[in-house]
Amino acid sequence: MSSLDDTEELITSESLARSSAAYNPKELEKRFSTGDRVIKALRIYLPLSWQNRFRDSGAFRNVSDTIVTLTAPLMAITNPSIAVNFLKLNSMMSIVPYGDHPMQKIQLFVPSQCDVDDNNEPKGGFLFFVHGGAWGSGQPWMYRLVALPFLKIGVTVAIVGYRTYPDADVEGQVTDVISATNLLLRTKPHLFYPPDSGCLGACMMGHSSGAHIGLHSLIHSLDRNTPIPFHYLIGLSGPYCISSHFEYEAHRGVEEISPMKAACGHTRNSFHHNSPHKRLSVILSGLQSNHHMTLSLPKLLFVHGMEDTTVPFTASADAAKLIRALDVFDVQEMYLAKLSHADTIIHFMLGGKTCHRVLLWLQQQQTSNPDLSSQNYTFQSSL
Repeated sequence: MSSLDDTEELITSESLARSSAAYNPKELEKRFSTGDRVIKALRIYLPLSWQNRFRDSGAFRNVSDTIVTLTAPLMAITNPSIAVNFLKLNSMMSIVPYGDHPMQKIQLFVPSQCDVDDNNEPKGGFLFFVHGGAWGSGQPWMYRLVALPFLKIGVTVAIVGYRTYPDADVEGQVTDVISATNLLLRTKPHLFYPPDSGCLGACMMGHSSGAHIGLHSLIHSLDRNTPIPFHYLIGLSGPYCISSHFEYEAHRGVEEISPMKAACGHTRNSFHHNSPHKRLSVILSGLQSNHHMTLSLPKLLFVHGMEDTTVPFTASADAAKLIRALDVFDVQEMYLAKLSHADTIIHFMLGGKTCHRVLLWLQQQQTSNPDLSSQNYTFQSSL
């Protein structure tokens, strides 16, 4: 894998803060999608009770998942390689249930060619992926193609299903992610080998609300004084401060239809409790010495597209700044120009610079590249 392009610019968190300060919501609104504009106009005429019923009845999930299901064949027709890769992955997949609910299942993919240990188990590394969907939609099959670039480099991939709202709130979703992790720890401990020259290590990665749920599950484990088995956490386009994101959803006009408010508890206190960095602050403030806890956190990488109008890049910038302020030093950020909210995950499915940059970052952590591991820098692509 090649090194960073010469066009890649390293900037400090301070210069990013100046960029964040210039991130004008009114300018952002000009780039809102047609759907956002329609919903914002309709909410004037739709009774609040109708909006909430759409959210709380599961209709939001049904509509969102149906749209993806209907557009998938069109994507396959326009790009036949998508269908070929999807079917290829289907033949490599095993289903691992970790609970009684139909959503509590893991799609597990093992690379066909990789190094093995003395027990003939794959040892190339492990990716544990948590999908997004605004806490209220999404299914593992929709993200199956995410496994492809990792399988090509010998990494085993688990795409985790969990109960979406209204079947579970955020606490239930975090519990599902932890339960899925614990099942794999018990039954397939080889997946969590530490990184070395022949193993990438264990990485949790989430997109959008999945990034929030993934990070929240790690903080929850710290709160329970439970060891974290992952060596890295990669958050793609995630919202982490629930209060701030609620205000942003209100600006978009979707706050009463989006499952976020209901899934995260309706109140400011619940929003605070369900914001990972704020919960981490509460946990550490109650301890005389928090050094051992911060050391147990994995390396964190926040990735965001600069043209994201669903979750603005300031969500990652603010979370990284606040976590770093808690003396968690191994936090890095990657901001990519001209990318939207969906682009950061589509690049893993269909190829693109987000996938390339993240795989390169993982390789550099595996080889303990001192240029990256000892400094808190931000990558900003100029492509």
